[in-house]
Amino acid sequence: MRGSLLLRFSLLSLVVLLFIAAGLGWVLDRQMERTALVQQADEVAVVVEGNLGHHVTRSDLDGARQPSARTWWATLAHRLLAADRHLVRIKVWDPGGRVIYSNNPQQIGRRFPIDDELRAALSGRRAMDVSNLTESENVGDRRGHDTLLETYVPIRASGRVIGAYEAYSDLTVLDAELGDARRTLWSSVAAGFLLLYASLFAIVRRASRRLVRQMRAIGTLEREAHEAAALRQVDRLKDEFIGGVSHELRRPLASIKGYTGSLLLPDARWEPEVQREFLEVIDEEADHLSHLIDNLLDLARLGSGSLQLNLEPLNLPLLSDQVVRRLRTQSQLPPHTFDIRFPERFPYVEGDQMRMTQLLLNLVENAAKYSPANTPILLEGRVEGDTAVLRVTDHGPGLTPDQMAHVFDKFYRVDSGLTRATEGTGLGLALCRGVAEAHGGEISVHSEPGTGCTFTVRLPAMSEWTQTPPVLERQEV
Repeated sequence: MRGSLLLRFSLLSLVVLLFIAAGLGWVLDRQMERTALVQQADEVAVVVEGNLGHHVTRSDLDGARQPSARTWWATLAHRLLAADRHLVRIKVWDPGGRVIYSNNPQQIGRRFPIDDELRAALSGRRAMDVSNLTESENVGDRRGHDTLLETYVPIRASGRVIGAYEAYSDLTVLDAELGDARRTLWSSVAAGFLLLYASLFAIVRRASRRLVRQMRAIGTLEREAHEAAALRQVDRLKDEFIGGVSHELRRPLASIKGYTGSLLLPDARWEPEVQREFLEVIDEEADHLSHLIDNLLDLARLGSGSLQLNLEPLNLPLLSDQVVRRLRTQSQLPPHTFDIRFPERFPYVEGDQMRMTQLLLNLVENAAKYSPANTPILLEGRVEGDTAVLRVTDHGPGLTPDQMAHVFDKFYRVDSGLTRATEGTGLGLALCRGVAEAHGGEISVHSEPGTGCTFTVRLPAMSEWTQTPPVLERQEV
């Protein structure tokens, strides 16, 4: 492991240092070239201003196109070229972009577009650029130079800029000097890179064993942290479960205790009808308490895998019809229209009839409880390959994505107007998930707020098919 880590780190550091060295060398190369060009341009500007700066007036520019004036300009140009060995030619521009004088007679009198460098000189600032002989204003100039340094120098008279000099200087000598400097620069960069990489490799090699030990220690700490987090999660779930159970048990017990205490008051004389009403409430709350305890026991058995299933072939269309008919006896539910749709041939599923009835009853009862009255509820069966699919769709308030993520948790109830007005323990859907998974299937929900919910149960299908005609009639409950 240590050798593999060292190799990977060495290759990575090699690539990174190569990029850094190349980038640093390129930046230094550009900076060195720029500095050399600026230095030569400054030298040319000093020569131009020293030899021509005080000899040119406005009238000289205005009369430059006269034949007699050309001789005078040529004399000034020769004096300038003789003063600096780098200079090869010169142009003089007026403020409108017209060439007043040039070593190339074909350029004199022509007007060219004013570029950025010339515009800077005409505004009183020095400027420079590297040019070549293919540009339009250089066509027809004498050959012998591939690239030239253009130095733009303002022409001033009486404190005002009246034109600009454009001096072309040869870069042959400067290129040779830069070539030597570049070789020195890149040799230094390469030597520095090799020295740095060798030092880094030696440091990493010595530190690799310690790094591996630290990584192992970090891995151990991470495992311990995950285990501690898992234990905290278990403790939190236990606390939530105990809190939920305590809350659900307290309500029916408080009701039973209250009505029993009222009946046992020594000075109370209750009418028989009132006594019967109290006893009916106590009986209902005892049934509710028994149902809650049964659900808790079922969840415990499902969680531990100890729930015994009496498996037999089940006819889901018939079972769905029985569940809907059973709901007719529950007068506390709001009225709904149930639509049961199964194909003519639907496979049997192997399951426990009591548990599957409990699953279907919870789903359909949930849809009836939490949907507005007189809205339709659909029970639909489909076959997808070797899977029997049952869907229960309502037109209730629907669920948000966060609510869907927790809807199958124990004691979870959606906070809405309908749920606050409807009794429930929050265990029904948790039981549905446990029963579906105990039968080798799964349950899921799809919903959007305001559009209702569709709960889908997928179960392994048997090879035998039901012969019972599909239940298609609409039944009102």
